[in-house]
Amino acid sequence: MIFHERRSPVLFNVAGLLQARAGATKTFDISIGRLSTVDGPINDVFGQVKLMRTDSTILVSAHLRAIMDAQCARCAEQATVDLAILIEEEFQPTNIDLGRGKRKENAHDDCFRIGRDNILDLSEAIRQTAAGAMPIAAMCRGNCLGLCTSCAANRNISHCNCDEMIGDPRWQPLDVMGLHDRQ
Repeated sequence: MIFHERRSPVLFNVAGLLQARAGATKTFDISIGRLSTVDGPINDVFGQVKLMRTDSTILVSAHLRAIMDAQCARCAEQATVDLAILIEEEFQPTNIDLGRGKRKENAHDDCFRIGRDNILDLSEAIRQTAAGAMPIAAMCRGNCLGLCTSCAANRNISHCNCDEMIGDPRWQPLDVMGLHDRQ
């Protein structure tokens, strides 16, 4: 595989693949220590990327794993999230229409592009897929106790002296009947 001059493992020179017949493939194993994105760093990205020439595009199929830092939804401490990044995207050449062999004038703005230098940059596809794979409520651990609703103490670190019996007044009818569990 030929890398772009920045030597990034997510930049692929696809000039040869663009000249190949439809159905031609190339497969790469990638391992990236840190990929900086606008959403924050994505760490320890590794897996397999398959590039396949179609009649008019390059189809990228990638099965990657990564780690991303987030904030715990319960206690607001740092959480580490293991991500499965599955990419199935088409990248359209900027220079030519592969079906006709002519220069492209108008291209769709909603698809990924291969650069004029025939470099396919997978970083934006990884960023978008990682953002979609992030859990809505990341947790630092499965049994996180969260913050005290009265004093905001982190209950994973210490037990606060707040009266645990002070509750939401909306639950009082159930408390009287003995149906409300305060945990």
